[in-house]
Amino acid sequence: EGEEGRQREGEEVLDHDLERAKEKAKRMGDWTLDIKIIQARNLPKSDWALMDSFLVGLADPYAAVGMRNRRRERKKPYAPEFKTTIKKSTLNPSWNEVFRLQFSGTQDEVSIQIWDFDKWKFDDYLGEALIPTAPLVAAWKPGRTEFGDSMWYELYDKHGSVVTAAKTGKQLELISAVEIQLKLDKTYDPEQALNDMKRAMDTFRSRAEADKLAEQRAAALAEAQRKRMRMARTDATQQMDPQARAQSQALHAGLHQVTERDHYMHSLPKSRANQPIVRTTEDPKKKKKPGTTKS
Repeated sequence: EGEEGRQREGEEVLDHDLERAKEKAKRMGDWTLDIKIIQARNLPKSDWALMDSFLVGLADPYAAVGMRNRRRERKKPYAPEFKTTIKKSTLNPSWNEVFRLQFSGTQDEVSIQIWDFDKWKFDDYLGEALIPTAPLVAAWKPGRTEFGDSMWYELYDKHGSVVTAAKTGKQLELISAVEIQLKLDKTYDPEQALNDMKRAMDTFRSRAEADKLAEQRAAALAEAQRKRMRMARTDATQQMDPQARAQSQALHAGLHQVTERDHYMHSLPKSRANQPIVRTTEDPKKKKKPGTTKS
């Protein structure tokens, strides 16, 4: 009864967790994308310092990462989910930071926006790289646990033009880009995990019951074997001639007496067990009168 009660209690807890997992699974995407922001290069000049001539033409860039969907943005403006750290006074920042995004459909796009941090006014927009998720899902293969090869993605401004930066002292324009690595996998489903756990518990319980029945069957077979051996010995003793049967019974009786004596000796204290046993033929009930001697 106690074991059944614990089993019912465990099943109730598992069912409760399963309901919570279903609610959580509704808010999760079908795909999980790990994105590593490695670095950016050739960013356009943004900061124009008035006090420090050494900082003229540099920027304090950071990257904002998120998942964009044009249809959703009609109802709700886009807002990035994560931001990298700010790199001070550079046009070629290096981050090497990893973020995790989730999405369900193939209409989403990974957005990597580069901004120039400004302490005294609004941050300056430097450019954005968009990566469609449809090709990533089409090329997905199960069992991949490592990031893919790093790739450079060009940055585009708000008008859809490629962002460029002129090299100092030359007319050559360099394309601004960001280097990233991607790793795509199916989202861990808590509901499926709990269902798998429930099936595993049922399998374990059925195996335990089968092992218990097997042990009981083996014990019953061993007891039946011992019973048959006792019956065989009894039949063999009854088939003996009277003289051999008497000798066998005497032998068993002698062994029984030896066993009783050994038990008695072990039960005595050590001081008495070491003393020799003195056997007398006198009756202990007959008391000897004082002053009398045997003539």
